[in-house]
Formats: sequence, structure tokens, C-alpha cells
Amino acid sequence: MKNIYLGVEKNIKDLQSIFKNADDKDEKLKQFNQEALEVFQKLERESLKELESLKNNEEWENFTIAFYGETGVGKSTLIECLRMFFKEQSKVD
Repeated sequence: MKNIYLGVEKNIKDLQSIFKNADDKDEKLKQFNQEALEVFQKLERESLKELESLKNNEEWENFTIAFYGETGVGKSTLIECLRMFFKEQSKVD
């Protein structure tokens, strides 16, 4: 579970490479990609700072998530999906 940070960092880098490796033949597309890359790099810096903070303050023994919202919007469905995804023992049996 702790390797999640490495996965997030890798995904950020992969997304950034999409902008860098775009076809530069179309000038409008090139300009758009450059602007998008600049915005993305700013978001990347902020995200990596937050990620570092999470790494330094992580606590995996107890992890609590709260769901709230209107009736019938799928909160329980999402919770059940997460229980199956994380292979909760009562859901695996």
C-alpha cells in the first residue's frame, strides 16, 4: 500500500510526457500543448509537495474515509466496491 506514492509520481510523469511528446507539426496544437504543459507543471509541483507531505505524515494502521450525500446516489455501492477491491475478508468468502 505504501508504494502508492511511487505510482502517483509515475502517473504524473507519464501524463507530463504526453504533452512533451505530442506531434509538433500543427502550430496551434503545439501552442496548446505548451500552455497545457506549463499549467500541468505548476500542478505537478504543487501535487508533489502535497504527496511528500502525505508520505511524511502517513499512518496506515487506521485509514478512515467518510462518505456523505443525498439518499440514493451510490454511497453504499461505492463502499461495497472498495471493500471488494481491497479484498475485505468478509467479501472474499
